[in-house]
Amino acid sequence: MFDLEQQPPRTDLEPDVQAGMCPDCAYRPNSPERRGVADAATDEQALLALVESGSVFWCHRGMRRPTHWQHPFGATTPASPLNYQPPIHDGRPYKADGTPGDLCAGWTALRLKAMQRSDAG
Repeated sequence: MFDLEQQPPRTDLEPDVQAGMCPDCAYRPNSPERRGVADAATDEQALLALVESGSVFWCHRGMRRPTHWQHPFGATTPASPLNYQPPIHDGRPYKADGTPGDLCAGWTALRLKAMQRSDAG
């Protein structure tokens, strides 16, 4: 069971960059990901490796996530609030409203700094 109803992906649109870092951005110093919380999908080393490699990190804003899992016989189990599950098409995640996911503002800022360092050195 998801927190948002998923609309069909709008593959005719291009992704944007999130306007600013979210309050719970994975790239914030005290985020669950950077603190090593078990439910987090990644960790600090992997986040920084994405910046260095240029592999895109997508913002979670507007993405659906499971609220709980429900067995066909009715039993339920709570889901992690860190477990976003957007549909992925052609390597891009899509928000619940069907628009493409945004590039993470935290990742983008660190990626620009990394590119400037490599250009300077």
